[in-house]
Amino acid sequence: MSRKDHAMWCAGVRARNAEAEVLRMAPTDIPGGVLLLSDRSAIDPIVYAATSTASGAPERHERLMRNVAFQAILPFYRQSLFVVLSPVAEWMMDDGVRSLEDPWRYNEELYRTLNELEIPFIIIGEETRDIQIRVELVKRHLR
Repeated sequence: MSRKDHAMWCAGVRARNAEAEVLRMAPTDIPGGVLLLSDRSAIDPIVYAATSTASGAPERHERLMRNVAFQAILPFYRQSLFVVLSPVAEWMMDDGVRSLEDPWRYNEELYRTLNELEIPFIIIGEETRDIQIRVELVKRHLR
């Protein structure tokens, strides 16, 4: 596993653990349920493994899909709404953290994975650049 692949896997583990902790601590009497806003999920390392060209990536992808912690959070994801932001080429810059290899390929695999796992999602396209409009789109889908 490359250093980058390991970092992506660790980010996914942290996301799964954080989500599980939020759900464990959440009051059960909140009208409409728990609202969890996160820019990472346990789906990310699965998609990274699916798009990786590194040796052993297909096996890692399958192992992540079968992971007990992932299977435990999957029902929560299926009752959630994932908001996927399309890449905007002009906004992309190398910050030394995120991979800039091919975000369009990543998103295509993300859509395929979300559909396969029956996780609801919306896409906010690159033509919607105004932050207020983006917020309103999400709020409309949450009503």
